[in-house]
Amino acid sequence: MFSPSSILMVTILTGCSTAPENAAEPTPTETPSEAPASEEPATAEAPEPTEAQDNGRLQANPGTGSSIQWTGAKITKSHSGNFGDFTVYATMEDDALTSLEASIELVSVTADSSRLAEHLRSEDFFHVQQYTTSTFTSSSIETTDTGTVITGVLDLHGVENTINFPVTVAAQAEQVHVSAAFSINRQDWGIAYPGRPDDLIKDDVEIALDIKFPR
Repeated sequence: MFSPSSILMVTILTGCSTAPENAAEPTPTETPSEAPASEEPATAEAPEPTEAQDNGRLQANPGTGSSIQWTGAKITKSHSGNFGDFTVYATMEDDALTSLEASIELVSVTADSSRLAEHLRSEDFFHVQQYTTSTFTSSSIETTDTGTVITGVLDLHGVENTINFPVTVAAQAEQVHVSAAFSINRQDWGIAYPGRPDDLIKDDVEIALDIKFPR
């Protein structure tokens, strides 16, 4: 999704930018404007909870109480949201995390403005008609005295980049809880929409993972 300056998952990550303010209602040739700050965020229906797989992999999604959140900013303010449809798989050896995979349906992105969420789905950002899914596949997980770091490939917007990020793993008898907070640069995945000249969008997007795997 990785170094802290480099997911997920997810410009996962990443189209976390904002639609221009004071613009007309979205049309094929216009950029939609932001809705008032008081507008409720769009929501996606959460998938049903899933249980651990027979092959030993653990599975998580929004129905297990998991979340993948993003925060992006422009000069004047920041925006945040999440993804309502994703699946994350993990394998464990005893209580040690050995692999992590994630698949996110980008059309499920939400934001603190419904118009912004629609803009994020457009060609300016995720372009969900062409790039429907973003994935992350770990290549290594290293645990030392200072913590655990996951390295893997984040595929987003038709571009694959290797990222690494620190995670916290809490393994219990009935659940494995994986959490992380890091940032990625949306430009690295070709998401370059600048925003308004007087209110430019920042490149770094913050990602927060809160993944709960039933055992």
